[in-house]
Order: sequence, then C-alpha cells, then structure tokens
Amino acid sequence: PGETVLVTGQATPTLASLPVSRVTVNGLPVDGLDAGGRFFARVRVAADANTFTFVATDVYGQTATAALPLT
Repeated sequence: PGETVLVTGQATPTLASLPVSRVTVNGLPVDGLDAGGRFFARVRVAADANTFTFVATDVYGQTATAALPLT
C-alpha cells in the first residue's frame, strides 16, 4: 500500500510582517513548521501517480496553495 517518505519545503510569506502560521499537506497539518516557514511532513506514496497539495496560511488567515505531482 505504498511507502512513507519525508517531504520538506519552505513557505515564504509575501510580507515578513505576515508570517506563515500553518501548513497542511492534503488537508493534514505538517509534522513540523519553524518560524522561518520551513516545514517537513511524512507522507504515504502510492505505487501509481500521487499529487500532494500544500496550503500555507498566514497569521491573518490568507492562504497560498501549491500542488506537487509525483509519478
């Protein structure tokens, strides 16, 4: 049923005064997020195509989304 892998990234705010307060991957909170927006998450990778959707939210609730397809 797939393998668990570690994904990492950085969510960079548009303005430094609006830091990222939350990051999710496929709707679930990431495993770790630091003050600089760097994050990591353990995700399950299926044998076929996968798409991981990351959503970063700043302290005012504004969001940005990025999708990572993996085949």
